[in-house]
Amino acid sequence: MMNKKLAAFLLAFQMVVGSAVSNVLPVSAAQASVDVSIDTQANRLPISPYIYGVNQDLPGQTVTARRLGGNRTTAYNWENNASNAGSDYIHSSDNYLVEYIGVPREDSEKPGAVATTFHDQSLAQNVPYTLLTLQAAGYVSADKYGEVKPKDAAPSERWKEVKFAKNAPFSLTPDLTDDYVYMDEFVNFLVNKYGSASSPTGVKGYSVDNEPALWAHTHSRVHPDPVTCEELVEKTAELSKAVKNVDPDAEIFGPALYGFAAYLSLQSAPDWEAGLKDNYDWFVDYYLEKMKEKSDEAGMRLLDVFDIHYYPEARGGGSRITFGEDSSNIECNKARLQAPRTLWQGSYREDSWIAEPWFDSFRPILPRIQESINKYYPGTKLAITEYDFGAGNHITGGIAQADVLGIFGENNVYLATYWGDRNKDYIVAGINLYTNYDGKGSKYGDISVKASVSNDELASAYASVEEADDGKLHIILLNKNYDNSTIFNISINSDKQYKSGKAWGFDRASSQITQRPAVTRISNNKFTYTLPALSAYHIVLDAADTTEPEVLVGDVNKDGDINVIDYALMKKYVLGMLDEIDVAAADINVDGEVNSIDCSLMKAYLLGMIKEIPYYEETENEEPVASFTISNSEPVTDEDIIFDASDSTDPDGNIVYYAWDFGDGSEGKGKTVKHKYAKPGTYTVKLIVTDDKYANSSPATKTITVTQATGDNSEFGFEGTTQGFIVSGEKGTTATLSVTSENTFKGNGALKIDVVSADGGMFDVKLDGPSIVPPGSKVTFRVWIPSNAPLSEIQGYVMPHDPSWSKIIWNGAWGGYEYMKKDAWNELTLIMPEDTDMSLMQQIGVQFKTNDAAEFTVYVDSIDW
Repeated sequence: MMNKKLAAFLLAFQMVVGSAVSNVLPVSAAQASVDVSIDTQANRLPISPYIYGVNQDLPGQTVTARRLGGNRTTAYNWENNASNAGSDYIHSSDNYLVEYIGVPREDSEKPGAVATTFHDQSLAQNVPYTLLTLQAAGYVSADKYGEVKPKDAAPSERWKEVKFAKNAPFSLTPDLTDDYVYMDEFVNFLVNKYGSASSPTGVKGYSVDNEPALWAHTHSRVHPDPVTCEELVEKTAELSKAVKNVDPDAEIFGPALYGFAAYLSLQSAPDWEAGLKDNYDWFVDYYLEKMKEKSDEAGMRLLDVFDIHYYPEARGGGSRITFGEDSSNIECNKARLQAPRTLWQGSYREDSWIAEPWFDSFRPILPRIQESINKYYPGTKLAITEYDFGAGNHITGGIAQADVLGIFGENNVYLATYWGDRNKDYIVAGINLYTNYDGKGSKYGDISVKASVSNDELASAYASVEEADDGKLHIILLNKNYDNSTIFNISINSDKQYKSGKAWGFDRASSQITQRPAVTRISNNKFTYTLPALSAYHIVLDAADTTEPEVLVGDVNKDGDINVIDYALMKKYVLGMLDEIDVAAADINVDGEVNSIDCSLMKAYLLGMIKEIPYYEETENEEPVASFTISNSEPVTDEDIIFDASDSTDPDGNIVYYAWDFGDGSEGKGKTVKHKYAKPGTYTVKLIVTDDKYANSSPATKTITVTQATGDNSEFGFEGTTQGFIVSGEKGTTATLSVTSENTFKGNGALKIDVVSADGGMFDVKLDGPSIVPPGSKVTFRVWIPSNAPLSEIQGYVMPHDPSWSKIIWNGAWGGYEYMKKDAWNELTLIMPEDTDMSLMQQIGVQFKTNDAAEFTVYVDSIDW
């Protein structure tokens, strides 16, 4: 610790420069330690520049690849820009892609406008790789007239047949009156507009459709029968030849497998089950071998990139980590932090069906696929064109995203594109930590080098250098410790000696990447660095140049002495009176910058207040202290309880984050929070606060006993009244609403809906009025459905809108009927966005879609948040 006189002398400067002085986090008994070993000469592997990609643009992103794909593209008609939703939405053929992609209204009917608008966006953002989806299922939308009934399944006038090769002269204005849409003519149209794939502006790659293993489900109006293995190989080969005859430099991606069951058997494809499974370990091997055979026959490579999708099956706290995940579920969040390990670590076993022992030979995923590539079609690249580890607005989602990108770089992935909603702040942080960590375009190195940690559950580490120069070493450190900071003991084996470093990172307090305390003490390529709980950092180390003479720190004018002349030169530089200075000599606190604090330290040295320079300032940050109160000493189930942390303090700074563990498996954030307990019991509530210098408090805990409420005190419990809810039917379906006590989730009342359904109809149980559901709320809908009902899907929803309905924002909790419990209560849950506009009106309700004629009854109860 420095003496008080010097502390007072430097105080004003410290207030100005903030994080320029390295802060030391306090060491607590719970603090963990992890050893990180880096070897810049081992496991050197070029990192593809295209792994930092997206499917949907995310505000604030810096990305290197964009893909136009998904279910909507399977039936996209480039001639008129129509597309079909498939089972995602009543098999509707419409203008959705035009609106979603942002095609200018005046261009909406121009050929290829969806694709050209998308690629123009890539070029405008300086994104080097655009991947477009070509259609291979057999038919595309002929019109934009809405729902396609089963009787109008292809072939019918609602569809155009897809031909891969036109075998006739191309036209840039395709014939809209014929019965066909040609893929090679589409590629020619794009080449004519942008140049070939080898040109700076050309479209680089084309995907052979999207998730063919699911066509019979997602696009039953187009391809009602399950795809066969042979069919998919034939389609890939023929479409690839058609593309490469027009643009030989274009890369072909296939087969866009949706997940693990498709990797194994192409979703139990008929010919796989009929005998192919006896000759191959999994479908991956068959596809690669047959594509190599087709390529050899054609005299050209017909598959450039083997393409998969990866949505983790991992579970925690009773929930899957992605698809409708609840980011307040602590165990689910912890499972998310570990889930990336299934991609690379054979000894790791997640909680999911793919972790069963009989699948051990197919894990870890990435090395196992690479093994198949090397055996059956060497030279084929690997892409993951859809993936999402969930919780894009939660710190665990950001850490998982950063973890996955590090894994891709170490495992020779060629291209990767995240799939997720457009407002995912922590996903952006996880990507930008590699692509724009300082906000000035600086990026992670392009040569991966060996990095390992002593505890993979607690931490991850990745390292890279820039091209052939090891002078800058990039280190990604991820602290997966949920409650406490972690000390990283870093040891580097390199022919370079690293002398200093800077750090940037994000944590659970904010998704904003900010500069963090510098690395100031490196001895023999070893140093320690402390990361706060749940954080992701990018450290950049600079190597000492051993060819230059040793610098005497403080001797700015290089006369061999440290005196007031040197101090005067430093003052002039800081005041802008001197344009250049020897940074190595003037950087007294070795933080990579010359500023007012270096001047104050130099003055202190000349006055004898510090004994030596360089001066390594170690201002120990004092821990904040957590404290809270509970509003109700005798709470009951489903009652709002207020937890108030206003009494928490920080002796030497400010508290910036409040992390709550309510003891029932859920978490919260904020100084004052509201929580409900669904079940009676005694719970231990825990609060940890974080200060503005990244230190965590020791936990503050209290117990709370919750008793069972009488009746139903949910926000909407329907105890004898509809509480303003109404029912409406559409497209031939009618419904009648009443209140009943015959079947309730809890209490003595529920909504009863008697339905007379029609094929392609729907009905809503809803309330429309002022905003009542706050931002960030977890909304739960309880729905009872019968067996054998002609229902396709059920959605709980909250829909903010303006009075004229010109502005509508949909927030839905989707449930497929086939996946839900029958003759039983189901829970559908959604999380309201943090930026929900409470000045708008809100409609809240449950929507049901019907697919046949029948009479049945459903119940809705206990809508709560």
